[in-house]
Amino acid sequence: MNAHAQRLIATRLGLALLTLLLVSALVFGLTGLLPGDAAQQALGQAATPEAVTALRHQFGLDQPAPQRYAQWLLHVVTGDFGASLSNSMPVSQLIASRLPNSLMLAGLTTLVSVPFALLIGILSAMFRGSLLDRALNVVTLSTVAVPEFLIATIGVLIFAVKLRWLPALSRSRIPRCWRSAQYRQRCIPSFYPVGEVSMSLKDFKVLTFDVVGTLIDFEKGMLNYLHAVAPDARVSDEDFLAAYRQARKSEDTTWYPDDLVRCWHVIAPGLGLPDSETIAEGFRDSVAQWPAFPDSIEALKRLRKHFRLVTMTNAQSWALKHFAATLEHPFDMELSSDDAMCEKPDARYFAYARGRFEGQWGYKQADNLHVAQSQYHDIGISKQLGITTCWIERRHAQKGSGGTIESAITKPDYHFYTLAELADEVEAGR
Repeated sequence: MNAHAQRLIATRLGLALLTLLLVSALVFGLTGLLPGDAAQQALGQAATPEAVTALRHQFGLDQPAPQRYAQWLLHVVTGDFGASLSNSMPVSQLIASRLPNSLMLAGLTTLVSVPFALLIGILSAMFRGSLLDRALNVVTLSTVAVPEFLIATIGVLIFAVKLRWLPALSRSRIPRCWRSAQYRQRCIPSFYPVGEVSMSLKDFKVLTFDVVGTLIDFEKGMLNYLHAVAPDARVSDEDFLAAYRQARKSEDTTWYPDDLVRCWHVIAPGLGLPDSETIAEGFRDSVAQWPAFPDSIEALKRLRKHFRLVTMTNAQSWALKHFAATLEHPFDMELSSDDAMCEKPDARYFAYARGRFEGQWGYKQADNLHVAQSQYHDIGISKQLGITTCWIERRHAQKGSGGTIESAITKPDYHFYTLAELADEVEAGR
């Protein structure tokens, strides 16, 4: 390499570093001009002024902006990017967990775009001024003018929604059936076929569970309470459960199972049941005695030998503590609606859960198998989000399907009638 080339490279590298420095200073300054207080946002509006002041001091927000920028720059140069305010994880660790996907995306983009760019450039040079040259110029300029997010959205609509070649929101592993000649023909037309199993069960790393209805027999628990407080009531079990489901469809629902107090007051008069605040609160508190399904405890012990187990329940945290105790505490991570600040089928719950297990263990969405009985709250939305699903059809041969009408059933990746069947398949190595 001659001296001129060395000077050119050194100049380009210097300009690149100067650009990074100027951009970081500009972004840092603009961030400081934004309205609001980072400490106040981290602690919430209910935080005391003393707590906000203490956190501002901890973050260094009470120092002049130039001094804060100099400290930040010094930490960045030494590899210290600080900690995330959302989950207290080191920023460097969060970046490292996502960097492989970013590099893969950049590599694939380069692999596709560079040959196309060279081909277009060569054709334009070879046929300069021709109709082909003008057509290529129009196409390339039009493509550059279209916002990238719009192109990405169109790509998702075509390849994920219409053609179903790829998942919409996640990176998937290559289906194992590609390795088998007898299935290769079926897999080639669709890289990630909807309704086809893309991995062996033993390849997953983390199982996320719906709890109420999948692991805990809430219907039996409710009926036990009904029979205890109204032993002479002339109402069938099915009528009581139907009235309960109807009450839960109301727009007045609150967080579950606190909402059971309201539900009792709604259904008791129509069914001729005793109604008082004490009885209604007892209905809510009866969750502490709701039983597990006969196979739940033993199956969870068997599954825990192979996977990390995570709850994703629509129940509040106080109720989840009772459910976890009933199930003999098999979970590595317990997530409730209080943690996610929403309930399934809200997609934000799934995003929150993924962020938690990815931040703690480094597992990706492709490592996750979501196990649930509810089509409405879990299976349908999971499939839409590109999450591999396992339907435990607890209500097999019964009316209904976990709050979902029959016509709305989504075909899962795996389908069992009990949790024990899932554990059997895992231990069989399938």
